[in-house]
Amino acid sequence: MDKSTFMSLDFIVLSSHKTMTQSLKETLNYNGFRCVHAHQPKHIDLTNEQIRELSEEYYKHNNKNIKIISVYRDPMDRLISSFFQSLSVEKWGRTEYGAEEKLVNFDESILFSEDFNSIMERFWYYCAVKNGVVESLDLICDIYDIRMSELSFQKEKIFSLNRFKNIDLFISRFDILKENFSEGVSVLAGRPVAAQIHNVASKRWYFNKYEEFINNVRLPKVFIRNTYNTRRALIEVFHPGLFDNILNEACARYGLRNAPK
Repeated sequence: MDKSTFMSLDFIVLSSHKTMTQSLKETLNYNGFRCVHAHQPKHIDLTNEQIRELSEEYYKHNNKNIKIISVYRDPMDRLISSFFQSLSVEKWGRTEYGAEEKLVNFDESILFSEDFNSIMERFWYYCAVKNGVVESLDLICDIYDIRMSELSFQKEKIFSLNRFKNIDLFISRFDILKENFSEGVSVLAGRPVAAQIHNVASKRWYFNKYEEFINNVRLPKVFIRNTYNTRRALIEVFHPGLFDNILNEACARYGLRNAPK
């Protein structure tokens, strides 16, 4: 992204995969704002250093902070959604070593050719690979020298504004935003908006398989614990004082009942 384009923006949706990023971007653009979306700065051809420097120049040029939007989603919920997104465009969903094979016809998907346990094993591998990918809010904190403990979220507002040097950071929780999308984007826009919903699981060809999977998938509890513990500070922002409850609920819902034979 060049400097002039950055200076013309109203919003940047810088948020982790499968957190309504496309719907946020499309809604804001449809309603007259200039917005781009990315999961990391490199997705808009910027380095971490460049986006920080451009944010400083943005303030000088526009006499206001650049508005950045980021949404938190429960880790296991997001990993499952991300896995199915991968399976919708790639035959193996990034679970086979080597070059990926693009999925041309959905009826060729392994969702229809492999049994549930085989797909679940692939999900274990997918999680092991993807769990190391940093959450976008962690990345934002690193870029702008913000401590996670400085962030504040009030769920009744849908989006909470956290103002820092050179950025206005709007944060939300996926489950709340999903149920109050138009109202939430209206908070960002400062006026009512017409929602544009894109890339949601309920509208995809794999939805029935997705529902079956999310209701029956099981993982080793050590993996679940590690997944949540590495995001503890982030979870505490959106569920203050409830981390242990969140972790225990995830283990109860997704943990293996018996050791695999």
